[in-house]
Amino acid sequence: MTALPNEKPLNRIQTLVDWRVFYSNTGGALRLMREILPRMAEKYGVSVGYLCRARKNVPPAVSHSFDASLPFPFSLLPEIPFKEARWTQRLTGMENTVFHTPYYTLCPAPLPTVATIYDLISEIFPEQSPGPHFDKVRQKKAELIRGATRLIAISKSTTNDLCRRFNVSPDRVDHIPLAVDFTFFSTAPSPSEVGRFRSSLPPRPFLLIVGGRENHKNFARFLEAYRGSPLKDDFHVVVTGEGWAPDEQRLLEDSGVKPRIYNVGKIDDHGLRTLYHLAAALVYPSYYEGFGLPALEAMASGTPLAVSHASSLPEVVGDAGYYFDP
Repeated sequence: MTALPNEKPLNRIQTLVDWRVFYSNTGGALRLMREILPRMAEKYGVSVGYLCRARKNVPPAVSHSFDASLPFPFSLLPEIPFKEARWTQRLTGMENTVFHTPYYTLCPAPLPTVATIYDLISEIFPEQSPGPHFDKVRQKKAELIRGATRLIAISKSTTNDLCRRFNVSPDRVDHIPLAVDFTFFSTAPSPSEVGRFRSSLPPRPFLLIVGGRENHKNFARFLEAYRGSPLKDDFHVVVTGEGWAPDEQRLLEDSGVKPRIYNVGKIDDHGLRTLYHLAAALVYPSYYEGFGLPALEAMASGTPLAVSHASSLPEVVGDAGYYFDP
């Protein structure tokens, strides 16, 4: 075990991580925690436990762990006040334990809390997530931001938004940018990996769009620009993510370029790496990002990059890409 510079070894520190981040099979938060938790345990001797409110996905195995689960049958109960009371009883008095929430969850016990803040999309664009459920999520997030011991923001842009919107002192925020596995993304895909996509890809060079297509991702305006550009005669477009929504189907039909747009759906990291290496360029038209992980992945893959000059993207891309007004 290696100690941090000028500090004692951290082998007696416990990190209790909110399990909810593992509910989804995709997303930057999930990928971040899968990468960082085993490293925390192996390199610094930190013991990792999980606040398991439900059992859906399996978190990463770590070399140092501790059991923070509720005994049967409490572990099977839904999220009700009685179960929260059992959590409070279970966790209260834990020594040398820090609660880390990558999913905007309040700790049921008075433990020092570190919260990772990825973006403020829900607060800046509330029209994209309306209704009582999301209002409650925003309320809990605000409570967490105000009450957490420390906050981690993944970009300077998110740090600035956080401090400005919630009146948070910059002294409470640690700016820790994201990273990618450079060795993985810089390695050329195998012929078999390329072969998986050949039948679903266009015959000519293509521009790549990665990730969600919510309003702030600006896909509709990209489509409008592509339709009016001579680029459409030389490049198709490949899109990853969800299938086309009904309004997107209408948009594609009206655009007149639907035959040039290919949606390959949700893909794993190996498929994503293959697309980066095959693409003529990644186009990132978003006008708000908490960080912009696909831009970093594209750079690691050696893929030319055209991005919006907006929010966090200039600090992520630096002088390694071409910029445009979103």
